[in-house]
Amino acid sequence: MVYHGIIKGRTIELEGDLPFDDGQRVAISVESMDGGDHGPGHPLRIRQALAQSLPANADDVSEMLRHIQASRQLSSGPGVFDDHR
Repeated sequence: MVYHGIIKGRTIELEGDLPFDDGQRVAISVESMDGGDHGPGHPLRIRQALAQSLPANADDVSEMLRHIQASRQLSSGPGVFDDHR
């Protein structure tokens, strides 16, 4: 079933009645009807990427942090854009 509605805070006001009794638990899926293309930094795109990413355990995170630290040490010298006056 597809129903349309408008978000008002934490409530979605539907444009029609549902064929369920009051208090019935339901599963819903929500998507924007605006059709706008949200750019890469948009919170919705970030949430979608995080939801689709693989879970990481503590060892994975530790290894990633070690790689980040190592890359910082490699680039700790003066850069090509540093002012050398």
